[in-house]
Amino acid sequence: MSKQTDLINIPDAITVDGSNNVGIGVVPKAWNVYDQALQIGDGAAIWTYQNAEAHYSVNSYYNSGNKYIGTGTALQYQQAAGAHSFKTATSGTADAAISWNTKVNIDSDGLKFNGDTAAANALSDYEEGTFNVVYNQGASGGTYDRQYGHYTKVGRVVHFEIDFKPEGWSTTTADIQIGGLPFTASATAGLYGFATINYQGQYLTTSDTGQISFHISANTSRITMYYPGGDGVGGNDVSDINGRLIISGRYFTDA
Repeated sequence: MSKQTDLINIPDAITVDGSNNVGIGVVPKAWNVYDQALQIGDGAAIWTYQNAEAHYSVNSYYNSGNKYIGTGTALQYQQAAGAHSFKTATSGTADAAISWNTKVNIDSDGLKFNGDTAAANALSDYEEGTFNVVYNQGASGGTYDRQYGHYTKVGRVVHFEIDFKPEGWSTTTADIQIGGLPFTASATAGLYGFATINYQGQYLTTSDTGQISFHISANTSRITMYYPGGDGVGGNDVSDINGRLIISGRYFTDA
């Protein structure tokens, strides 16, 4: 059974103006958005524009431009032209014009920041995962005790960690290549990848420790070792082809 105290006085709670804009708990501001607006108190509003845009705003209304409802900062979330835009505005006074700052925009290119519209600057992907590390060349005929690979991909940049411990491999004269990287490196000239040693268990000779570089060439998914002079490190050049390697690196991808 309903009680008298549970009832809501609708005429006092909802106001509809001559343009069919609705105010809940407030007389709505003088909106002229071509379509209707729903204003909730003096704080928030939901409205559309020319049947093509949807907006959720805080402390703002539209009347020949965006304006402050009251004194304070303002926020707006807009859906228009296939994009989501998140905007802020510094503090202003009631009925003054608002100058929006677009902080985040999400469109078909991805995530863009601070009003940037360039497709090349969009953040289109974030992911984390694992992969198996293998010898591509420089060794033959063994198995693996550890072949752990972990990666984080942010846009085009791949960060990775490898913990690699072969077992029972024999050396060859070919340059050592450690493969299995999760994405093919970018084909763009100059966007090379690298890795550095975190730990090595007798893999390199004493004289080579600190001298060897790890390089990821364009259009490959492998790491190649090089001497300072530019020659590749062959399988028979290292101290122990079955030694343990822990390395970290970064490279670009077009994926």
